[in-house]
Amino acid sequence: MMALPLFLGMSGNDIDELMSNHKIAHHVYSEKRIVVAADEPCNGLIIVASGKLSVITESDDHSYTVEETFPSPGVIQPERVFGLSPRYSRTFVTKEKSTIVYIPKKDVVSLSDHYQIFRINLLNTISSQVQRLARMPWRHTPDTLRGRIVRFVYTRCMLPAGEKTVIIKMAHLAKELNAPRLNISKELHAMESEGLIELMRNKIIVKQLEKAIEPHS
Repeated sequence: MMALPLFLGMSGNDIDELMSNHKIAHHVYSEKRIVVAADEPCNGLIIVASGKLSVITESDDHSYTVEETFPSPGVIQPERVFGLSPRYSRTFVTKEKSTIVYIPKKDVVSLSDHYQIFRINLLNTISSQVQRLARMPWRHTPDTLRGRIVRFVYTRCMLPAGEKTVIIKMAHLAKELNAPRLNISKELHAMESEGLIELMRNKIIVKQLEKAIEPHS
């Protein structure tokens, strides 16, 4: 517990006390189990203590999806616990055997009241996510088609690095980027020849997003 993001800095005595006084559940999920699905109510904090999850995000019109890996330890969308829209916006599925820690919302409030370190860790986690999203609209607009393709993927991801899989038709990607389909196809094949991506039918696999990002893109 002491190694998990929201409990960093807490003493062993603090952990023993909170485990005794609050409902903190541990669950072990096998591979390919849905932990939470998009649009489900967020009634508490879900922490991935071990294992890896696939994160699947679908566009509002259901025309394309982005898949990425959520490593452990990590907290699943803590910004969704409170606020105007307390529902998950992404689907999380186990990629391997994973241990999940669940804290109900009322216990999140109680822990925040009783343990300053927990409250600070939670605020830091949420603030980091909000600050990253707030910066996005102000980033330099890419001058190249490649930059726009990478930015399309980057702005739709939960994590700014690692492997990403975009399931989208070429014609729809061209529409999203307001560029000719032929130009999109040529640029994607150029990126594939450089080892940055792998192309499959209606699927783009970005091997390492951080390597595909151009300066200022």
